[in-house]
Amino acid sequence: MKCIIRFSAREELKALPSCYGIHWGLGLPDRTYVVSREAVQALRAAGIIFTELVANKTPHHLREPSSVKEFDIFLPLWHNDGTAVDAGKFRNLQRQLLHAFGGFMSFRSRMKAYWQMGTVVYRDEIVIFRVISDTREKPDDS
Repeated sequence: MKCIIRFSAREELKALPSCYGIHWGLGLPDRTYVVSREAVQALRAAGIIFTELVANKTPHHLREPSSVKEFDIFLPLWHNDGTAVDAGKFRNLQRQLLHAFGGFMSFRSRMKAYWQMGTVVYRDEIVIFRVISDTREKPDDS
């Protein structure tokens, strides 16, 4: 398990030698660190004072993913009848992707897509949205 802890300036100077040989973890701004449970125990044993900001749970954006997958979503800009897809639908999708995955990328330049079915070749203009997901967690359906 990982913990997020914060030191005062004075305690941080005292803490650094105490963790020699222990996996120190990730340093964040403002004398804040993501450390192992072992490091927390060693600091306490050494009498170092710190504030435990998050214990026993590593925030989603700091976790090391076991398996990351990238998904591209190709969307047409035009309906089959030639009318433009409502821009509000794209904004709604952006909100949903941001909520479900914590972020997304969009390739705003209009791309042309071609595909063939039987003897007919179809052409479309598309926009691409990309999400990168840690497959350990399933986004909620909200």
